[in-house]
Amino acid sequence: MKGKRQGILRQWYVLVPFVLVAAILLTYCGGGGGGGGAVCPDPAVARIDFSIVSLTSQFAGVVRIAGVVRNVGAGSYESGPTQQSVLLYEVPIGGTAALKANQPFQNLAPGQEVTVTYERNWDSSSPAEGEFPPDYRIIITYDPDIYMDGNLMNDDCNGGNNDLTRSGAGINALF
Repeated sequence: MKGKRQGILRQWYVLVPFVLVAAILLTYCGGGGGGGGAVCPDPAVARIDFSIVSLTSQFAGVVRIAGVVRNVGAGSYESGPTQQSVLLYEVPIGGTAALKANQPFQNLAPGQEVTVTYERNWDSSSPAEGEFPPDYRIIITYDPDIYMDGNLMNDDCNGGNNDLTRSGAGINALF
């Protein structure tokens, strides 16, 4: 009986640290589900908005493209000022993506947003914009070593929501 108790005790000593580590990880990131945990930050590209700034004719004017990033996690995102940025790309059909705007950000409380904007001339009656409008892509980028800096409050829980593309056809619908 004594040998059996010692075997159970040994198993218990091995099991307890494993359970504690698992509990801490589940609490931090809500079971790895991206934002459902107690303190898990999750900056996410929420949307791309189009608006008309000014009209030069019925079919042309200056438009604004805005990419919105929101912390959809339950925990605050707290980081250094140059460790992350929101990038806005214009992607012509069959062409190469061109960076049009860059918005660095630092801290985001749950629900807080940061916006990157770009304004340009637009002619919905031209082939370049009207018939074959470019796409717009928003990407959240991080320093390559952000997950190794020892700060858990700047470790994004869900990298799957850091990129969004929208067709510029939505701009034509505004005219």
